[in-house]
Amino acid sequence: MIQSSTHGNEKYKTALGSKFSELMFLMKSQLIRRNSILFVIGYSGNDKHLNEIISDSIEAGLCVIWFNYSKKENDKDILLPEDLLKHKEKIIIIDQLSEPIGTVRRCSNIIKEVLDENR
Repeated sequence: MIQSSTHGNEKYKTALGSKFSELMFLMKSQLIRRNSILFVIGYSGNDKHLNEIISDSIEAGLCVIWFNYSKKENDKDILLPEDLLKHKEKIIIIDQLSEPIGTVRRCSNIIKEVLDENR
């Protein structure tokens, strides 16, 4: 008897069952809330199920700040998952390679600037 292996999203659904679906629903429900901001730090973008949630949430008004640590080989373009390229103009991309400053410090500076502008 040959067993088929489980790949991608199915792997998680099989392992977690309804808990996986519940987590994805909760994630999306938080991301589509008014004035939501998603800071993306260290995410490869290789999980299509998460990219779909992020994409749907951007269409609903989510603000995404993406800390980028890599570029395409021999290219000046920032590397974003293909699923999210259609939203490139709506994603604030922070190029971590352009200036050597830690992610925590840069994130703190961004939050401070936003708070100062809104006072």
